[in-house]
Order: sequence, then C-alpha cells, then structure tokens
Amino acid sequence: MSSRGGLAPGALAPFFAPSSVALVGASATPGKWGLFVLHNLMKDGYAGKVYAVGRPGVEVFGVPFAGSLAEIGAPVDLVLVMVPPAAVLGEVRAAIAAKARAIYVVTAGFGETGAGGEAVERELARLSAESGVPIMGPNGQGITNTHVDLCAQMSFTMPPRGGIALVTQSGNVGVALSNLSLLFGVGMSTIVSTGNAACIDAADVIDHLAGDKDTRVITVYVEGVRDGRRLVDAIAAAAARTPVVVMKVGSTQEGRRAATSHSGAIASDWKVFTDACAAAGAAVAGTFEELWDAACILSAFPLVKGRRVGILTLGGGMGVITADCVAASGLQLPPLPAPIMEELDRTLPARWSRGNPIDLVAAEGPTTVVDVLTRMAQSGAFDALVFSGFGENGMARTVIETGRLGRVSPMPEICEVLGMIEAALQRGVADVMARFGIPVVPVSEVAYMTGIVRDSVVAAHAREGIMTFPTPERAVRALRHLFDYSVWRKEARR
Repeated sequence: MSSRGGLAPGALAPFFAPSSVALVGASATPGKWGLFVLHNLMKDGYAGKVYAVGRPGVEVFGVPFAGSLAEIGAPVDLVLVMVPPAAVLGEVRAAIAAKARAIYVVTAGFGETGAGGEAVERELARLSAESGVPIMGPNGQGITNTHVDLCAQMSFTMPPRGGIALVTQSGNVGVALSNLSLLFGVGMSTIVSTGNAACIDAADVIDHLAGDKDTRVITVYVEGVRDGRRLVDAIAAAAARTPVVVMKVGSTQEGRRAATSHSGAIASDWKVFTDACAAAGAAVAGTFEELWDAACILSAFPLVKGRRVGILTLGGGMGVITADCVAASGLQLPPLPAPIMEELDRTLPARWSRGNPIDLVAAEGPTTVVDVLTRMAQSGAFDALVFSGFGENGMARTVIETGRLGRVSPMPEICEVLGMIEAALQRGVADVMARFGIPVVPVSEVAYMTGIVRDSVVAAHAREGIMTFPTPERAVRALRHLFDYSVWRKEARR
C-alpha cells in the first residue's frame, strides 16, 4: 500500500482508533524505551487490548509478554515495532502474516543515515503495497489520540482532549506542543509523528484528519518534502473544511542541513513552499509559538467578516499596546461610534477613555465588562473584539486566599463573590461570541498561571477550547491569521 494519495478511505483508521495494540520490543528493564512505551499505552485508560512482545515469561503492568506476534493468537489492529534496525523487516513481515491492520515503525536508523537505510525504507514501501497494510515511520515517535485515551508513543505527555491535531516530521515537536496544551489547558485531538514517511506521508494523514469529527484545526510541522505538490493539494483540500496551520523550517542553509540529517527529508525551497501553502489557505507560522497561537484561534473562534477591531481594557497601558499591534498587523482600529459613547457616558465614571480602545480605568463592576462587550458587538461597528484583563479577578482571589489574611472575614466572602463574577464573565464572553458571531479574544498574563489560579475563568474558557492569549502581541498576531483564513474561505466558496 503506497502513499502519495493512493490510500482507500478509512485506511488509516486503525492507527487512530485501534481496538487492540501490540508493542513489539517491549521491555521490563528500567530506562528502556520498550518499558516506557508500554507504560504510556497503559497509563491513560485506553480501553482496547494491549499486548507485549518481548522476553517470554515476563509481565509488566499486568501485561504478560509473548515471545512473538504469532503467540498472541488474536487479531491485532495496530502493531508498534521498536526493535533494533536489523530486526525491523522481520517483525514487519511477522505483523503482516499475523493480519495486523496497521503497522507503526518507531525504530530509527534508516533513510536519515544513508543508502543502506534508504533500501530498507524501499522494502517497507514494497511490503506495504504488496500486502495492503499501511505502515508509518520508520524513525517516528508514535501516535496520540486523546479522544480514545491512546498514547501509543515515546512521549509521556497526554494533552487534554480538544480539537487541535498535529502532523509532524519531528517527534519532539509533538512533545512540545503537548506541553503547551497542558500549560494553557487548550486540548488536542491527535498527534501523529510521520518520521521518515517511507510509506505514509503527511499528506495522507492530513487527508484523514480533514474528515475527523474530533479535529477542528490541523497543524503541520514540515522539515522537507518529497512531493510538494501533493502536500499542498492535501492542505488546500483540508483547508476548505478544516483550518490548517503550517510551520516549515529550513529557511536557512544550516536549518536545511539539520532537517536532512534528522529525518532524511528533502529540503525544499522555503519561500516557494510557504507561499504555496498560504495560497492553499493555510496559516503559515514563522515560530513555534505562532504555530500554537494560530491553531488555538482557528480551532475555536468564529470567522471574521472584516478588519475592524474594538478593544476593551481594564487599564490604559495594555490598551495602547494592543492598539499598536492592531495597526501594525494591517487590521483597523475604527473610532468608537457616538451612540456607544453616549450609552457609556451614562453608566461609566467620567474618567473612562471615551474612545477605542475603551479603557475602563479600573471602573468595572460585576457586569460592566459583559455589558460593554455586548454594546460593542451589537453596534455592528466591529468585526472582532479584544478584551485585555480576562482572569484578573481570579488572580486577585488566589492572592487573597493564599495570603495570611485570606481566612479572615470579610476576605473569604469577597473571594466567593470574585469567583461568581469570574464565572459570569466566562459565560458572558462565550454568549457574546455565540449571539453575534464575532470573536472576542481574551488577553491576560494570567494565562501563564492556569495551574496556579484556582478555578480560573481562564481554565474554564480553555476547557471549551478558547485560548486566553498571554500578551497583546500574540493575540493580535493570531487574530490576523483568523482574518486571513476568513478571507480565503470566502474567496474559495465563490
């Protein structure tokens, strides 16, 4: 079974939702990857059957080891192969003979090392085509699918469930994105390390994920490509229904050299490839941070109808920074409509800013923020809103509660009220987006502290897939990606 667009629909399903997994190369030895991967398969409550092939008579985590796949005596959906390079082809043939539905080769030391390894990869491709069994890898880290609690990979991190998928030529990029998912609380759906892609490549995986009900955005990390046209076509087809974010490295000679030695990738012209991806509807990220931020905004926020941005802030400085970012991004900062100014003059203290950005100058009450955002959204004057100060009440509550006066009345009562205000704010912001169909992008440095702030509104938002951006720069850069994708989708539908 060759890749390059020749897969039958559903052919990759056993990789993502297998009913059983066998690890060939399992180990009971501390420090061995064969032990760590077995641990990862078992640790998150995966409901399928897990088999281990290694030294007979050994049992780890309640899993008895078989001496071979043939000894299991039961069909296996997904076989993970992580034996020494010289034994890989033999175990792949054994998996095919055992009627495995999918094979993932974790072992490294093939095309990235030279001609001898390339010959083994050609044989893997031949075996796959001859048998009809899809093979991923070699030199891959594995696969994660949070929605079935599958952590069939070398990384220990299991991100929370969500809608962000990653297709990556580097396993540790998947680890890093998983860790960001844990940090910000915004969930992921799947992480797929394609490795050297001897048979199944990134384009094949993108094709599959474009139809995945649990995936709301596809992120792609690319070091090099064998068939750039095929990959760009897959991105364009996916982007027509699911947003795609691409990060292509190798923009320098040094980076291209590193990519070739890492995954055996064929370094392509960086500008030509990224320009083609942008024309195909992908958001092109220049940094790892931008990759994550673009994925977050595209996965959960409504598309925008235009460039007009309204800013609401609890204090002036962050509003000024945000205004600069909006102007520099090519988005627009229109003046505040007179009717809104008149309405706010009747409800806010005289010191408010009377313009866009709207600076409340620490004058907010329990419902002020939601009231102002609602007025801004229903005015029709703005296509997107940015609110700076999300989560500040939660931060104040945490500081009070952890201080030496936190249990002294009236502070516990005040903290309870702050918690209710936060919960109402989270519901209110979500309601404004749902009612008016425009994004309300929250900004707060509290996003860096979701693990510290108890019952944080930022964390509650994140559980719904909504990222709180820690800086105005990151928020507005992400908003620009949302605008560009919105324009592309509109043009693509004509």
